[in-house]
Amino acid sequence: MATGFPSQHFELAVRCSICAFRFERLNNWLSSERASASFGGQLVTFTVIAIINTFNILVTLCIWKFIARPIMGDGSNTSMVFVGGAVMGALSGILSFTIDCVMDGVPAFDFQGLMVKLIEDENWRTETEDEDANIMKTFFFKVVEKYFPLAYVAFMVNHVEVFGGVDYCPKWNCLPVVWAMFPALVITEICLNTAFTHGIPVKLHETRS
Repeated sequence: MATGFPSQHFELAVRCSICAFRFERLNNWLSSERASASFGGQLVTFTVIAIINTFNILVTLCIWKFIARPIMGDGSNTSMVFVGGAVMGALSGILSFTIDCVMDGVPAFDFQGLMVKLIEDENWRTETEDEDANIMKTFFFKVVEKYFPLAYVAFMVNHVEVFGGVDYCPKWNCLPVVWAMFPALVITEICLNTAFTHGIPVKLHETRS
């Protein structure tokens, strides 16, 4: 009769050891003053990001339903489909740029963004941890802010009911809309960034001089 230690018991023992180790680390982290302060600060940060993302999604849905989609009509006029897509892209670019200004700030106008203040309140020990937290939290809101409009039109608009109905693409074909949206969105953001980084500050400096 075999007397070896059963593999199931060995696996269970390993898992229990890992769980105990993780629990010990979590307990030590929660017991430190820094952890308590950081947890509260991070909770506030994630709450603000969730609010910003929700606002971005709702405004995007309204732009599509009440502005861009009516322009396209029934899709018989291809030019109007492209115009509607371009309008959707341009307005999405303006929305994205506005959120960037609020969260990241506008250095040309000495305006510090909300994200910097939120990360400071998390009380990270080192500058590296502070920067890493800033990068991670910024990713969480930018991935929605930058990509939701395109993802919504490309993959969801024909299938998702919004505000009591499905506002599908003309003739159920969203590809022409996305073709018009993407360059309009990119060009709008580039123009706004250029204007607020170089154009407007230079003009204000010349006026004051």
